[in-house]
Amino acid sequence: MLHKRPIIFHPFFSWSKTVLSRQIHTRQILSSCRAKWIDSNQVCCRKINVIPLSFFLLSVTIFWLSHDTIAAPERVVLTTGYNYSPYTGEQLPEGGMVTEIITTVLENMGLEPEYRRLPWKRALREAEEGRWLGTFPWEPRTELKKSFLYSDPIIVFDTKTYVDVNATQIPDSPKSLEGKKLCLPLGHRTYGLIGDMVEAGTLLTTSPGSMVQCFKQLKSGRVDLVSVSSMVARQYTKQVYGYVDGVQSLKIAATRTTFHLIISKRYPGGKKLMNFFNAELERMQALNALAPIVERHLWVR
Repeated sequence: MLHKRPIIFHPFFSWSKTVLSRQIHTRQILSSCRAKWIDSNQVCCRKINVIPLSFFLLSVTIFWLSHDTIAAPERVVLTTGYNYSPYTGEQLPEGGMVTEIITTVLENMGLEPEYRRLPWKRALREAEEGRWLGTFPWEPRTELKKSFLYSDPIIVFDTKTYVDVNATQIPDSPKSLEGKKLCLPLGHRTYGLIGDMVEAGTLLTTSPGSMVQCFKQLKSGRVDLVSVSSMVARQYTKQVYGYVDGVQSLKIAATRTTFHLIISKRYPGGKKLMNFFNAELERMQALNALAPIVERHLWVR
């Protein structure tokens, strides 16, 4: 297992200020000695070695480069789950959309990320124990915020509830949703109205291993509803139905969701590292550098 070291900050500016003040003091002594040399032909300057300005600047540069602001390990390990297309998945290009974004941000910070794919509950538990840098992608949860630091939103998306386009009844109110059967894959969560109804038990649920299986059950009529990000509904529909118009979204039960990297509060130096992650994420978002990654993972052939 890789060892983790905490983030270390060096008092660079304090150091450089001290050196610079000594440089100025040395020059003052030199000026005084030169005056005495002229007046009394003394040789007090022979033992004074003055550091050239170019050498001083070079030493500052070398110190700065060899003592980076983040003295973190070159390699960090994060956990994530399986088959959460297009966000993360072992078979997805670059490991998935969110995986690629996190990789890009961490590499820009000078770190080399590695990923352990585990069952979702285990991935969360081991990250909470501080065994790994963090885990992703996780939406805001009150219970998780007690143990984890949340990054700024990595992606923002709308979650919608879908029915087969040929369904005989299209729910148009919370009341008409009661008693319907929702397909919710293992490791997935629902939000907003649908999430509340699942918690209350007014919606029946089934939990296969993947979202693809949910769309297959929706097509066969075994379930009535599928709740999923609108970013990926088109992808799953095309994969299962063969065309993108096989399902339709309900006008009710739409909610906005965000995905985050989370770092355990027990991880050494986690807070400072999260601050640097958020700063680099914000910089890349301002440059629109992450949009091509998102678009590439959403493209449906």
